[in-house]
Amino acid sequence: MTHFFCCQLSVIGSAPLGCHSHSSCGWAGGAVLSGGLLASGAPSGSITVLKAAGSQFSWEHLDTIPPLTPRYAHSSHVIGGKLLLVGGVWTQARGGPGLTLVDLMTGHVCEFQIDCSSLERPLMLHGHSSVLLPDQKRLLLLGGGGTCFSFGTHLNAQPVLLELPWDL
Repeated sequence: MTHFFCCQLSVIGSAPLGCHSHSSCGWAGGAVLSGGLLASGAPSGSITVLKAAGSQFSWEHLDTIPPLTPRYAHSSHVIGGKLLLVGGVWTQARGGPGLTLVDLMTGHVCEFQIDCSSLERPLMLHGHSSVLLPDQKRLLLLGGGGTCFSFGTHLNAQPVLLELPWDL
């Protein structure tokens, strides 16, 4: 049996609040953490960057313009200095989130809705996985779904290929 060893990292700065169902992805030798459910049960709208700083790391909070709509159970990718948030759950009156693009340098946020009218069944983008296919300017969406005590369980039955509306 092979053993893998881990060690605790030295990190400076204010750590993000503890949460679950957030999303994280690698960027510039560190990581970007977004959203999640806080201990209070409220969704988070924060983006925190774990940056490599010599032999240690540092936490940096990214302020967004406009403020990021709080969400959880989404997936994320970094594309050329921009964070792509895919789906998730939020508490807005209108449907679930589509795609959100956040410039990691300026904090500027752009929201995009996903047109699912060609699909046979509703697409539920929480608890899913997504794979970025940058050479094709596409996003492969796998799994996902949810349970409602009144309506039962719905699972996305097939993978969905999403054309991205911008150059990567």
